[in-house]
Amino acid sequence: MDRSASIPLRGKTLPSFADVFIFVPDLAPPTVSAEIDHLHFLIDGVFFRREGSAPWAYNGAVQGSAGLDANPVNIGSLGAGLHEITAQYFTSVDDSVIALEVATTFTVVDVSRR
Repeated sequence: MDRSASIPLRGKTLPSFADVFIFVPDLAPPTVSAEIDHLHFLIDGVFFRREGSAPWAYNGAVQGSAGLDANPVNIGSLGAGLHEITAQYFTSVDDSVIALEVATTFTVVDVSRR
């Protein structure tokens, strides 16, 4: 998947019918980056899923794509309103050390397809 045309999700307003690809870069400093074991993704403060390897995709990778193609997220499934997505970077298998946490917000607007 070519991610060169990607745009930040922060502050965006998205229509409820949108399918989007949400991923986060490896934001940790290189010394910590090599130690990242996995990420947890949370939506509105609630655990959504664990991602075990980069590239870090919110909805996981398409099976058989070697992690290069992300699964889309049906934004309408979140409901209309303001949402926050958080990525927690862990350096330990047992979730005891959060090396980095990043979050952003976006808004879903309930609209029908035209």
